[in-house]
Amino acid sequence: MVHLNHFIKQHTAFIGAVMIASSSFAFGQPLALFNHFDQNNPYHFSLKYNNANDALALKNIAQYKWDEGYSPREGNNIAIINHRVDMGLTIDSWYLGYALRYDMFVKTDKSTTDILQLTNTKQTLPLGRYYDIYLEAHGIASHNLILSKTFYIGNNLKFFVGGALIHAFGVQEGFVDAYANITSDKAYDFEGFSQYYYDTNNLYTLDVTQPKGYGYSLNFGLNYTHNKHSFTFLAQDFASRIYWQNIPYSEVLIISDKKEYDKNGYIKYKPSISGYELYKDYTQELETKYLLEYQYQYQDNLDAKLALGYQNNYLLPFVALRYHHNEHINYSLGYEGRFGQISLAMEFYDFKASIASNHISHPTALSLHLSYSF
Repeated sequence: MVHLNHFIKQHTAFIGAVMIASSSFAFGQPLALFNHFDQNNPYHFSLKYNNANDALALKNIAQYKWDEGYSPREGNNIAIINHRVDMGLTIDSWYLGYALRYDMFVKTDKSTTDILQLTNTKQTLPLGRYYDIYLEAHGIASHNLILSKTFYIGNNLKFFVGGALIHAFGVQEGFVDAYANITSDKAYDFEGFSQYYYDTNNLYTLDVTQPKGYGYSLNFGLNYTHNKHSFTFLAQDFASRIYWQNIPYSEVLIISDKKEYDKNGYIKYKPSISGYELYKDYTQELETKYLLEYQYQYQDNLDAKLALGYQNNYLLPFVALRYHHNEHINYSLGYEGRFGQISLAMEFYDFKASIASNHISHPTALSLHLSYSF
């Protein structure tokens, strides 16, 4: 059974589910893309973590709390979650590696987050108010075997092409479209429709057989340098297919026709769910992620970077300054524009680390990156 309070937990589970990278270093951008140009030494390992959303502090998401730090945007609110582990081997211009990826994109709107915040904190509801509720999620967890190759054209231009064989073991793909009509200061009517592919049903309790998917994706990169200028373009998953067999699928209508009340008179619902739940074959296409960046060598010990990421029709701008202390040690300061993260990064010989956040104690966005090559 499902009701709004349960939906709150699943909404935050979508956003926080497991509580982001550039041509040479992950300065704090909210995208962690595969980049063959990063692989300078024969052996490479990297760990990337990003969890960013528009509405809630990550601490409160983890605790399913909406009473602190609630600050949604007007209009659409999004969450980008990306966790990635890479290890690989470079031989000449070839790269062979393994990646464990968890990617999630969630889109909702302020009307949805407002009603969820009101009901979760049990505030007085605005009588006669009507709330549209909409949430869509696109996510995958997968093992990836990666092969790519760099090609050189003259001294200034290089590009790589590559692909990944994918074994997917987790998926969240679907939407909820509903409404809540306030009927008293402690009650509402609720009705919604959902179409949903999943490995775990986050809308209501349902035991299912875990699905497996197999497929592929393609990656591309281009780098051009001229004097003090450098341009890099990356595209990840620009052609992809994940073939799922017997994946759980639900297409249901949810109606709040059974009502109960807690000791304070606040309504609790146990709505009826009608429709169908089945296993079916499904072909999933991953959303292409793009990154374009420009770097300028201002002085021998200082360079500047402008970057623009693009995912699910959203722009993710980024700027950074890097100071070269010496041949082996670099420091960077950056700013990410969508979620307002400030990033600090360090390169010490072959070890690299960065952290980015938009708040010290209650961030809504946090990015971490560690890598080592030898």
